[in-house]
Amino acid sequence: MNNGLNLDDFDLDIDPISNSNKKDSSKFVYPKFRNEEKFFILELIKTLENNIHRGKSIITNLKNSRVFDLTGDPSENKNIVGNIDRDFEVEILTRMEVANSKYKEITEFPKPISHYLNNYSRIQKDRLNHLSNERARFDQILAWEMFDQIQETVNTFGKILSEILTLISQKSSVNSIRVLNVNQQKMFEDAKATTIFCMKEIDQFRKQLEIWQNLKLE
Repeated sequence: MNNGLNLDDFDLDIDPISNSNKKDSSKFVYPKFRNEEKFFILELIKTLENNIHRGKSIITNLKNSRVFDLTGDPSENKNIVGNIDRDFEVEILTRMEVANSKYKEITEFPKPISHYLNNYSRIQKDRLNHLSNERARFDQILAWEMFDQIQETVNTFGKILSEILTLISQKSSVNSIRVLNVNQQKMFEDAKATTIFCMKEIDQFRKQLEIWQNLKLE
């Protein structure tokens, strides 16, 4: 599950303290019991949504910096930030809507357990059958369903951030930056700093997901 991103792959001329004003929020208190897990999952969702909000601001700043309008757009249809924005809406925001809906469904208005069994392996089905009551089964179903949704979102988010940082790296030269006015330069630098911060957060988030996946809850 190690899909970590290596910032050394990017030539960014990074100020090492440029992200120090952003609080690292990828630290969690893990549940000890399965019936406590739903609160932990909510904290995961909140942290991920905070970073997704930052991701949206990155795209907005890149648009407003006009760096690709003024220095050349490498995409075929000359709207590379628009393409990323569209992918972000579909692949990230829509996935989070699904995750939130799934959480509400299972915790408040669950479908019959048989509905969820269709997507589970024999081992998972046996595990559910050995649980003592229906509530315990729904707690386990919630954990499985939400892990899959969150992991898919995190992995896709990481890929989009990597794509953005590659583009930023291509535009970080002095020649590219000098054609921007002061406000445009600030928006570009803010986009760069926030992208780096989010990449570090998402890399840490992946590690937290792996720990969660391996917990032995009672």
